[in-house]
Amino acid sequence: MQIQNDQRQWDAMRDKLARLIETKTRAEWDEIMIGHGACYTPVLSLAEAPTHPHNTARDTFVTAGNVLQPAPAPRYSTHKTTPPRMPDGQTDTRTILANLGYDTDRIATILNAGGIA
Repeated sequence: MQIQNDQRQWDAMRDKLARLIETKTRAEWDEIMIGHGACYTPVLSLAEAPTHPHNTARDTFVTAGNVLQPAPAPRYSTHKTTPPRMPDGQTDTRTILANLGYDTDRIATILNAGGIA
């Protein structure tokens, strides 16, 4: 049996791999791994993710109402998803809740309870 299939070895292998990963910076691992056919991708911060070449090539992030956010998912090749849109600035809370299917009494209960400020 190969060592990677021996569950008794998994904790030791995980620890060994963690120690190996800690020996280099992310930039160093990028240099070693990217473009060489390895199954690898860096863990990105929320600030980095939208500008990463992989995400920009796939339009993974969109801007709606000046807010950068993940694009709708899943995306299929034959069906376009509707990009998110922000309220038009003229819509108030009561109208939004009514459009979501809340009746007048429920809306009043939510607002009176301080559920929405």
